[in-house]
Amino acid sequence: MTESNPENKLIITAALTGAATVKNQNPAVPYTAEEFGDEAKKCLDAGASIVHLHIRDPEKGNPVHDLDLIKAALENIKSKAPSILINLSTAISSVATPKQRIAPVQTYKPPVGSLNSNSMNFAVGDHKTGKVLMGANMIFANDFKTVQKFAKEFKKAGTKP
Repeated sequence: MTESNPENKLIITAALTGAATVKNQNPAVPYTAEEFGDEAKKCLDAGASIVHLHIRDPEKGNPVHDLDLIKAALENIKSKAPSILINLSTAISSVATPKQRIAPVQTYKPPVGSLNSNSMNFAVGDHKTGKVLMGANMIFANDFKTVQKFAKEFKKAGTKP
């Protein structure tokens, strides 16, 4: 790849947490604002230009929609990796309301966000035993009306889906 030829450029996005991965599955999964900043810096140094985020409860590790925790993580990332683009997830959790899911985009206006255009079956399983650990009956719903509203909010925020 040569710098002078824009046709050869690529964009690498690093998903720092995934939707359901926890530390006992991968110790590198960040939970705290400090860890999010550290991991984003590592990703930037390795060549990533975007980090995709599911912000976590710093103690339990579950995804959260708490705007203060999200703000702390965003600030830490920006202080350690100022040139990295932020992609905030709207797939915060299966129990978050649409209002809670879109609030981070409305509040922080990230350059990129996840706009889930379909509903999904979602479960967490143990890869060793094949046993479903949670979510056997869960549907992550994204009905057309919600997707349409989210798209309008993305446009207002200047966030690219």
